[in-house]
Amino acid sequence: MQTPTWTFQDRLRKAREHAGLNQSALAEKLEVAPGTIQRWETGVRSPTEKNLQALAEATGVPFDWFYEETSTSSTEAGLIPPGASLTWTSNGIRVNI
Repeated sequence: MQTPTWTFQDRLRKAREHAGLNQSALAEKLEVAPGTIQRWETGVRSPTEKNLQALAEATGVPFDWFYEETSTSSTEAGLIPPGASLTWTSNGIRVNI
């Protein structure tokens, strides 16, 4: 069985939610229309490099995390305890228990 991986759309949604932002709030921070965020999250459109950098800054996620090859198996298998939070750092993701 193949291990599922997060798509860019999954990562964008996770980063936005982690930052406590809804689509409208993120759009306001990036100075784009709310529909733009929705189109990025559904894969209809892709952000420019400039917008991707702004996404990273607005959500506190490293720029390259949006396209890393990382499987979701650790979270799906319950390896991250319930109630724990994730913190993105320059060295990767840290689990706060």
